[in-house]
Amino acid sequence: MTKYIICTSEDYADEFDYPIISVFSEKAKNIIIMHNNFLNEDDFSEIYFGTNEYLSFKKDYIIDMIKNANKIEDSEIETLQKYNCINTGIDIVDHTLDILYDRAKENGAEELANTLEGLQ
Repeated sequence: MTKYIICTSEDYADEFDYPIISVFSEKAKNIIIMHNNFLNEDDFSEIYFGTNEYLSFKKDYIIDMIKNANKIEDSEIETLQKYNCINTGIDIVDHTLDILYDRAKENGAEELANTLEGLQ
């Protein structure tokens, strides 16, 4: 199955750039794109990476990042894992999937919730 990567950074308060790194499956990508109507604008208004440090995003920006993610090969993922490059920064896809799961449960969309559980 095809896998994708988002590897970027965002400026925090004109002080430094904070990494955003997500590696995810095509299935996760498609689910987020198909069900982004469950997401609200304020879901991404404060994504914390420290005690009181956070980044803010527009929902459309997040969806665009996911839609335009680059394909990545398993061997490339293995190399990134070998050097511990994946588990740094914000995993925006994981954050989005968590929100979708919560919204699916809140709205009685059990099939979607079950599908999302399988991705975790």
